[in-house]
Amino acid sequence: MENEQYPAGQPEKFSDDPQEQLRIENEILRIKVRTELGGIVEMGENLPPELENEFLKNVLAFEHRYANVKMVRIGDLLGRPGLPAVDTLDDSAMEKAFTELESLLEEYDIVVEFTRPREARFKYRFIVEELFEHETDDMVMEGMTRYFNYEEFHPDHPADLKEYTIQFLGDWFQRKTDAARWHLDDEFIYPDGRKYSRDEMIAQFKRVFAAYVSFDDCGYTFDDFHFDLSERDGDANQGMGFTEGMVKYTATLESGEKKQIEGPYKFYFCRSFGRWQIFYFHLAGFND
Repeated sequence: MENEQYPAGQPEKFSDDPQEQLRIENEILRIKVRTELGGIVEMGENLPPELENEFLKNVLAFEHRYANVKMVRIGDLLGRPGLPAVDTLDDSAMEKAFTELESLLEEYDIVVEFTRPREARFKYRFIVEELFEHETDDMVMEGMTRYFNYEEFHPDHPADLKEYTIQFLGDWFQRKTDAARWHLDDEFIYPDGRKYSRDEMIAQFKRVFAAYVSFDDCGYTFDDFHFDLSERDGDANQGMGFTEGMVKYTATLESGEKKQIEGPYKFYFCRSFGRWQIFYFHLAGFND
């Protein structure tokens, strides 16, 4: 028999106190997440119960819908629009065709990113000839956007290694410890076999930075790189690599004393889950 105060589709009433009712609802939702999804959802300690309630409901709704989804080619998801072949378009027509293609993707909440600058013809060809044949789930939810990145389909490993090296050095020169965490692997290994977590390494960065007021007159060279890829667990883009070069900068102590630092750097990378991350490095001013 349906509860008169809480009809079908509404939560069962456990208490006349709204806050107690919300607390019980959240506890039941957490149990459902554990039993139905086989995991525990981590939430902030200070998350308001109203937001927690909405979040848990959304998690359950998403997972239930995702369990029954079917795979579909993106071109089919878009209704197989009759777009002209890339080689039939001159430059003027290409700009117009690509603008129309972007509008079509936006209509279906699809975003295609290109990490590096690409011409409209290059982007159009990739989307129409390759991405349209890529399979995705057919689940559509309000507010959900599908993101695709060209470099995930065609990795440019030399450019990635150089980019991540430069980003890391830039963070080091600016003494940005939080930014550095995105470049480090979960586990960091020293040559003598000692292992540190990413957070332990960040703590070491902070101790170094605490000794100085600033790093100035910073410079670097990018001298060499190397990488090897191997297939593991069905992923053909896993591997190891390194980059190396020289750095120099002026470190200023709290006393005002300036220390000239100059020497080599070498970053050792491992690649897994589509991303290069640093698992060990030597950097003048850090290891010295």
